[in-house]
Amino acid sequence: MLYGSAVNGLANINNSDLDMTFIHHYMNVCHQTILNDIRMVLLKYADKRYGFAVNMPRLDKSGYILRFRDKSLNVDIDIMVNKISEIHNSMLICEYTKLDERFMKAMHYLKQFN
Repeated sequence: MLYGSAVNGLANINNSDLDMTFIHHYMNVCHQTILNDIRMVLLKYADKRYGFAVNMPRLDKSGYILRFRDKSLNVDIDIMVNKISEIHNSMLICEYTKLDERFMKAMHYLKQFN
């Protein structure tokens, strides 16, 4: 499932990545193991035609993350596990941007410092 700036309308064509989360019905699963399994599938099916550069899952400030780069689209893709609150936050920000265009302008301004 997608979340983040690609969903809430705040994506910047020059420097935004694509955030995805894998939803697992057990909340206490080993995120590193799931991401490593996803990595193995990506490596199996992403031959040189697709131009993926897949890294090992690593521990980030908000949990384990699998990052890879789609060289053909020139975009970084981040996959995490069970980021339910981030999905809801993205939908909420999307609704705010629909209500008032000043919110969108303020968010774009604040993203410059992130």
